[in-house]
Parts: sequence; C-alpha cells; structure tokens
Amino acid sequence: MQEEQPSKEPLLLEIEKLRQEVESLKQEKADLEILLETTTEHSDTVAAELHHRAQEAVRESDRRLAQFLEALPVGVFVLDANGKPYYVNQAAQQIISDGMLCAAVSAQLPEIYQTCLAGIEPLDCGSFQPMVRALRGERVTVDDIEIHQAERVIPLEVWATPIFDDKNHITYAIAAFQDITERKRVAAALQQAEARYRSIFENAIAGIFQTAPDGHYLCVNPALAKIYGYKSSEEMITQMPTAQHQVYVDPTCRKEFQRLLAEQGEVKEFECQIYRQDGSIIWVSENTQAIYDAKGTLLYYEGTTIDITESKAAEQSLRHSEAREREKAQQLERSLHELQQAQVHLVKSEKMSSLGQLVAGVAHEINNPVGFLAGNVVYISNYISDLLNLVQLYQQYYPEPPLEIQNEAQEIDIDFIAEDLPKVLASMQVGVERIRQISVSLRTFSRSDTSAKTLFDVHEGIESTLMLLKHRLKANGERPEIQLIKEYGNLPPIECYAGQLNQVFMNLLANSIDALEESITCGKLANRNTPNSTPTIWIRTELQQISLKENDFVIIRIADNGTGISAAARERLFEPLFTTKKVGKGTGLGLSISHQIMVEKHKGQLRCISEPGQFTEFQIELPIDSPTLNSTKVTTKV
Repeated sequence: MQEEQPSKEPLLLEIEKLRQEVESLKQEKADLEILLETTTEHSDTVAAELHHRAQEAVRESDRRLAQFLEALPVGVFVLDANGKPYYVNQAAQQIISDGMLCAAVSAQLPEIYQTCLAGIEPLDCGSFQPMVRALRGERVTVDDIEIHQAERVIPLEVWATPIFDDKNHITYAIAAFQDITERKRVAAALQQAEARYRSIFENAIAGIFQTAPDGHYLCVNPALAKIYGYKSSEEMITQMPTAQHQVYVDPTCRKEFQRLLAEQGEVKEFECQIYRQDGSIIWVSENTQAIYDAKGTLLYYEGTTIDITESKAAEQSLRHSEAREREKAQQLERSLHELQQAQVHLVKSEKMSSLGQLVAGVAHEINNPVGFLAGNVVYISNYISDLLNLVQLYQQYYPEPPLEIQNEAQEIDIDFIAEDLPKVLASMQVGVERIRQISVSLRTFSRSDTSAKTLFDVHEGIESTLMLLKHRLKANGERPEIQLIKEYGNLPPIECYAGQLNQVFMNLLANSIDALEESITCGKLANRNTPNSTPTIWIRTELQQISLKENDFVIIRIADNGTGISAAARERLFEPLFTTKKVGKGTGLGLSISHQIMVEKHKGQLRCISEPGQFTEFQIELPIDSPTLNSTKVTTKV
C-alpha cells in the first residue's frame, strides 16, 4: 500500500475544490435563511417568494455540484459523518455496481464505521478502509483495493479525504477511485517480457554486453564471460572493469574500433584477435551501437560478441585448399599448352569472322532507316517552318479570330509550340547524325579481310574504334571521365588487313581503359604531368623514315597513366591465355592475337614499354611502301 503519492495530488486538489464548493453552497443557503428571518415583518407573500427563491438557489447549487461530480472520469463516493452513503456518481456505479454499493452492504456501512472507530478492524472492512480513515481525518491514497464481483475481481486505486464544516468538524468523507485493471495487466505483461528477455540474455550463445560511455561494464551475459575465459559474469565485470582493458592483440584495432564507433554511431562485424583471461588468443566478431536519449545524450553502448576462431581456421584451411587446387589447375594448363595454341588460332579466325559479319550486318540494317530519317528531317523542318510562318501571318492580319480558335490556341499553347518545335527538330537532327556516325564507324571497323591487303587510313580506323568505345570513356559513378589526347601525324594510306588492324586497336584501347579503371579502384593512378591525376590515354602517330633504300614505318603509340606492368609480366605479356587482369575479366587472348596480327600478318612489331606505377605504352610499327611524307603533328584533346 502506498499513501500520499505525489502523482495523485491534482485529483486530490480537484476533490478539495469540490469540497469548498459544497461549503460555499452551504454558506449561501445559510445566508438565504438569515435573509428570510430578517424579513418577517414583510408580508407573507414576500416571505414565501423569498423562501421559494432560496430553495431554488439551493437546488441549482446542488444541480451544478452534481453535474461537476458526474462529469468526472473517476468514481466518486460520499459518506456522511455517521458512515451512511450520501452520494454516488454514475462512474462509481458502473465500476462497482455489483460490489460494495449493493443495498445490503450499504446498510452495513454505519455499523462497520462504528466498529472501526472503536479500534476493531472487521473482516469485511478492507474495501471501505480508505473511507473509514478519511472519516477519522486522514487523507488516503491506496492502490491495493479489490472489488470482488460474480465473474471477476476489479482492482481499484482510491483517493479519500475528509470534508470539514466551519467549526472544523468532519461532516463528510469523499472518495475518488478508478479501475486499474489495464494498468495491472500491462505491469504483469512487462514483468513477463522482462523475464523472457532475461532468459534470452542469460541463455544466448552470443556474448551480450552494455558499457557506460567511460567503458565501464554495466552488464555482461554468461556467454560473453565464457568467451573471455571467465567463470561468471560477475567475475568478468570485477576483474575486467572497463572495455579499454588491454585485450586486443593488435592495439591499433581498439583505436580503429573507437574511430568507427565515434563516426558512425555503430560498428558491425568488426573482426579482431583478443587475449582471453588465460593468455590464449581467439578471433571475435563484434557488433556495437551507441544508445542516446531523446535529447541526444549518450546513455551507454550495447552490443554482441561472437567467437569466430573455428570459422577463421576453416577459412584458412579453405585458402590452402584453394591454393593447392590452383596449382593443380596450373599444371594442367601447362600440360595442355600445345592444344591451346591450336585453339587460339581457331578462336581468332572464328571470332574475327563472326564479329565482322555481325557488325557489318548491323551497320547495313541501320544505314537504310537512318538515311530515310536524315533525308526527311530536312523536309519536315522546312514544312514546319513554312506552317509557323503562315500561323504568324494569320496572327498578324487576323489578331481577333473567332472565340473557338482563340480557345483552341490557348489550349494547345501555340506560342510554346512555335518556340519549342524548331528545337525538337534540331535535337532530332543531332540524334540522326549521331546514329549515322555510329553506322559509319561500324562499317569501317568491320571491313572484311581478304587474301590480299587493301589501302587503309590508319586515323579513320582509330576514330571508328574510339567511336565504338566512346561510352566507356565517359564518367560513371566510380570514376571521372577518361581524357583522350590525340597527336596525329600526316600519314599516307597503308596496305594492310583493315579488319584485323581495327581489332588490334580495339584490344589495345580496351586494355588501357581497363587498366585505368583498375588503377582508380586501387587508388594508384599515376600523375604523368596531368593535373589532378586525371585518367588519360595518349594516341600518337608518326611516319618514320629508316633510309632511302628501306621501307618507311608508321609508328602508332597508345599509352595510359595506369599502374603499369611489372617486368615479369611483360616477359609473358604476349603468351596465349596469359592475363594480368582479375579472374573473370580477361581471356588472355587479346594481346596474343594482336601480336600475331602485327608480326605474322603485317611483318611489323608490337612492343610494350612500361614503368610500374607510372605508365604503360604499346608501340605498333607498320611497314609501308608509299613515298615518305613530312610528318606534321597535330594535337587534339577530347
């Protein structure tokens, strides 16, 4: 039982206010009675009128008081000084109509009250004890009263207080009460939930903890104590009072953990090695989050810890197994080297043939509709220009057309159409021209190789290849745009297998783009005199004269500022199936095929010059039979 709870003071004040209202009404009644007595010398008619008015005023006061009491959301029960029921509001009757307010019980109230006044507590006094104490002059607050009805027991919270007259005699006791069944149910549910969560906490396999902001352990479960090698949670909290205790094998792990927690407010799956109580080392995975109150003040940290030593050992064993399997695969790869050499030639022939046919077919199919669009867009532009001029003339000479025409012009927004339609047509012309350029590039790139060489414009081949790779040069969410620097010399047409040479350009430029993307991912992009380490590809062409008796050479250089290629990798760079790319990103055939095309088909050279961490440059040397021309260098940035 709890008495005089501060949280119930507002309701007690309300009861006191009602008591004062009753006293005020009594005083008003007394004043009216005095008024009646002092007016006896008036006529009987006046006296009767005054008496009637006094009674009406009393009844009105009683009515207002009853309204106040009936409006209260709690039950109100009033006893007179002898313990007899004086007033019960509707809320009280609804709550305990079948209990303490029945006629038989109400008749016993005076007897119960007199028994209590004599110092004897009857067996059935429990429900009325607050009222009896109020009639003794006490103010009472209790929450352990129960009303037993036929089908249920109603728990009540009761506030009772005495009401005094002007001579400080107790005239009434008033009690307010409410049904707290729901509150009791919620409290019981909270106790059950706490018991369940406590069971989970105590029996969880993972370690669970809470620490104060200063690192002091607030609580740990038995699983965490076991992980750290302690016999109990209490022992761990006592012997390792703070989370800053030196348990990390690598001290920097603790600093990294604190940094992540401060920046993100939580840390997930943080793996590290720790010392157990006996000095042994285990791997753990930690998850921690900061808990704040409504004002953003840090309250504590909570999290879980899992022992992952066994999974780490299994992971290490798996890596060793994978290494052994890779070694077996390499042995098998070496044993099948001769077969793969033959396969390379077959793949090269089939790939070039299929690719050329496919690209040529696509270019042919695109060319006809593109030509149709390009030709008709011009006429459409002229027709629309004429129609717009005609509309302007109508507006000039007929500024006040019929209302229907005005409404339609306003509905379709004729001024906006006249302004926007030429822009739409211009945009269509740009798109058609773009498709035409792609079609030309596809036809240039897919030139079929024949048994004899044909004259070929090297710059046209490079540009067609760049057109097809243009989408890969643009910026994306992982890197900025790749800058393209072209320094073209004045080259004559050369005799070559055009389709195969375009394939070489495609392979080398695609490799440069791959190298730059990998360098950006690794954060190892070389500067090479470019501002802000911008990813860059250089393409340089020049005519090189060896002597008057020997053929001239076309030199083509394709370079990038990626991470470069090591000396060991350069020695095997043109071997079939050798690749420096990650697994799944390269076949190891591109450079091998390109080297064969240049050396075997064109009697030229393909070399690689690279400085790891600085740049990579591929040099193509193509012999030509055309007269030597002075090389005029033109530099273009894209």
